[in-house]
Amino acid sequence: MAGVIRKMAKDLEMLQINHNKLSHFVRTHIKTDQDEGGNGGGDDQSPLSTHLQKSLSKLGR
Repeated sequence: MAGVIRKMAKDLEMLQINHNKLSHFVRTHIKTDQDEGGNGGGDDQSPLSTHLQKSLSKLGR
């Protein structure tokens, strides 16, 4: 039983790490896209959205 709990705790820790990495990645790319969008118009957000949708579909979301 203790082994199962340790494995679950380790899995949770890995999920939190991966979530933080993904959140940072998304924040970085959205900030970059918005900075460019201010100068070139609102169409710059479409490629990011498409890219994120493809990435999420690969993850099964």
